[in-house]
Amino acid sequence: MEDIVRMLEKAGLDTAGGIACTGSMEKYKAALRRFADSCGENTAAIEELAASGDLRGYMIRVHALKSNAKTIGSHGLYAAFGALEQAALREDADFVAANTAGAVEACRALTGAVLPLIGGGAKPDAPAISAAEAAETAESLLAALDDFDDELSARLAERLTGYPFPEERRELLDSAARYIAEFMYDEAAAAVRELIPYIQPGAPD
Repeated sequence: MEDIVRMLEKAGLDTAGGIACTGSMEKYKAALRRFADSCGENTAAIEELAASGDLRGYMIRVHALKSNAKTIGSHGLYAAFGALEQAALREDADFVAANTAGAVEACRALTGAVLPLIGGGAKPDAPAISAAEAAETAESLLAALDDFDDELSARLAERLTGYPFPEERRELLDSAARYIAEFMYDEAAAAVRELIPYIQPGAPD
């Protein structure tokens, strides 16, 4: 573990701060994986939002990235995304345009440095679960979201993927997982509540 910590610190991370924030080394590594897994989608989103001039949507995304950066102990990214958030808040489109690319590049570079150290890649399929198990898991997930427990929430959302939701509704579960990774608990809970009726026998299609 000491070797991993040393290499993560060499990549620019405050591991002590990250472990203090998450509670343990294993939880810290899980937070790093979630950060790395969501980096591509999040950075692509802020590039698109910056280009379209949607500063409100941009501010929400960079706020999530700022929070994630703090959790993993990346002071540089925390400062960069914090500055972009404030710029979006004051509707400073010029600052956003001038500084988004640098923050995106730094985020992707950190992901590239971290993934080989903590592992990553495709996840195995979740075990199949029954409707009763899925309903219980969904309720537990809502409770975990209410407690702001991102690690438990992520595990429960992953377990829910073992239930055969209608294909056109699985996007709600994908959205919930994405929101959890971004610490957007209210949005994740809304997606789960919308999904719950499709767990029950005789659910609408």
